[in-house]
Amino acid sequence: MRFMRLLSLASLAATLCACGNIQTIKSFSTPYQEPAQGARARIRVLSDGMVRAVPNSACVDWRLEGAGVMASPTKGFANMNNRKLGMPQSAAQTLVAQSHFASTELYVPAGRPLVLDYLSQGNGSYQCFVRRTFVPAEGRDYEAVFWQEGSVCRFRVGTISEAATPEAVALAPAGLCRASDNL
Repeated sequence: MRFMRLLSLASLAATLCACGNIQTIKSFSTPYQEPAQGARARIRVLSDGMVRAVPNSACVDWRLEGAGVMASPTKGFANMNNRKLGMPQSAAQTLVAQSHFASTELYVPAGRPLVLDYLSQGNGSYQCFVRRTFVPAEGRDYEAVFWQEGSVCRFRVGTISEAATPEAVALAPAGLCRASDNL
């Protein structure tokens, strides 16, 4: 099963490469780069597939500085898994212990758009993806959870804190910055 998932991702990579989209291929092997300074927020990513990010953009452009993989349960891709920044605990974290979810905590730029791009591992006959954008607020903690349920991609992004239950964050669809990137 795991071999089939890896084969599916490798097939996707080969297809994209054949079409000449080297930046998309590179986005599977490049780790997300956290901002070292300036306004920042923290995000915990929990996922049963690969989650990549494009900071400082409301659309997907893998050429942008900092773009890359945040979390992936599959070996062989950029690995940012298991980072801890001391974020508050959440009920969703039990997913990691109970399944094959990847988890990580990272800094993201605040006050600027951030694209989160999810690619499921597939369930044999169907692989789904989600691209959403939002603007993190400075000093806030966020949790993004992505998973595939049958043929449906599920996701939620919310704020977390020590004293409150997670509050949903408004997300907008994120497309490609250039239509040619889909070739």
